[in-house]
Amino acid sequence: MSVRIKRVHPQSPAEDAGLTEGDILLLIGGEEVGDFMDMEMVLCGEPQVEVVYERGGEEFKSILSRLTTEGIFKPAGLEVDFSPRTCPNHCIFCFIDQNPPGLRSSIYFKDEDYRLSFTDGAYITLTNLTAEDKARIVSLKLSPLYVSVHTTDDHLRRYILGNPLAPPVLPALTELIEGGISLHAQVVVMPGINDGSILMDTLKDLANLQPGLFSIAVVPVGLTRWRVGLSEIAPIDSAKAGEILDIVEQFQAENLRLRGIRLAFPSDELFIKAKRIMPSGDYYQDFPQLEDGVGLWTDFRESFLKAVQRTKKKPGIKKVTVVTSVLAEPLLQEISGIIAEKWGIEVEVVAVSNQLYGEGVGVVGLLSGGDILSSLRGRELGEAVLLPAVAVNDEGRFIDDLTVSQLSEQLGVPMRVVPIVGRELVKALTNGNQGRGGFQPPL
Repeated sequence: MSVRIKRVHPQSPAEDAGLTEGDILLLIGGEEVGDFMDMEMVLCGEPQVEVVYERGGEEFKSILSRLTTEGIFKPAGLEVDFSPRTCPNHCIFCFIDQNPPGLRSSIYFKDEDYRLSFTDGAYITLTNLTAEDKARIVSLKLSPLYVSVHTTDDHLRRYILGNPLAPPVLPALTELIEGGISLHAQVVVMPGINDGSILMDTLKDLANLQPGLFSIAVVPVGLTRWRVGLSEIAPIDSAKAGEILDIVEQFQAENLRLRGIRLAFPSDELFIKAKRIMPSGDYYQDFPQLEDGVGLWTDFRESFLKAVQRTKKKPGIKKVTVVTSVLAEPLLQEISGIIAEKWGIEVEVVAVSNQLYGEGVGVVGLLSGGDILSSLRGRELGEAVLLPAVAVNDEGRFIDDLTVSQLSEQLGVPMRVVPIVGRELVKALTNGNQGRGGFQPPL
């Protein structure tokens, strides 16, 4: 086994070891390298390792030393080629099938890779795992993993996944848990398909997998205006969101009584759609599924309030514009009022309606640069515009390939990318050019 080096970071231990782009890694610490996971697991915690690599048909050896003279570990600074596995399913609700044309090419790729589940929290269905994969997961202790379950009724699950060969889900989950792997589960709820008593049965079946199963996220199906020629799925309205919340809360009460934890958590979107008050932080089980929009609102608000209380520094700005989604607007309006009262800063909250995907899609991460541009054009934007970091990739590109720099140029105002964490917003308002959440130059 071997793997090609895709990138070596400047001034990194990998560069110091003489490694360059295009080298073929053969052995690290005497172990064969088949993918980035092999590399990471060998490098993890090792101050130095011997690296055997191939360049131009010749084999070389070098020592990769990560320990500085101050006794601090440095990242290896090594990236290797990686091709994620593709998804074998044809889910009836698959969001990728509902994408409009003209987006970043990566948006259309359907991945299903247990390695990304471990490293990035990506959801997998377990439908493409081989016996060797399961053995490797257990051997490398790749835990926790994130699994899309949707229902524990195997016949219905095969229909939802569009995969008649999907193996039974409960035995697959049990096998991983018995191998020492912890799991987080997700249920995407679709009206008339896996809601009602089916949802309750699913939650109860999954509860039997405790303590190996850490949490269950219950989220509403996402439907776009590009859903043409696909299975009929009804949208989740306010009444249906309330029904789903009632089922989850009934299950939570029983699980609290039996095991002392809620286990299952509805997404923020369900509370917003049902027009119910968002829970406080102690409702959530250490916020295990923030990336799935579960408790994100509460975590942001509480983090923001704590940071405001601790911060003594007075901002040197008078007006900013904060971009958000329609769903998150009430929270940002509340936050802007606190900012105005605390520091006298005028904050204009602009809730961007998602015209690209359709107004039924209200999450922040799917805002396009074009929709943001249309919403901001002609406004008095103040000294800067704060953009949600989840709406852009690492290259500063929105989902429609417009860049933050292009947006800044067209509107004539600095654009600052801020993570959706309350304390990062406070940093952005008070720290100038310093810190991850500060007033960064346009990407």
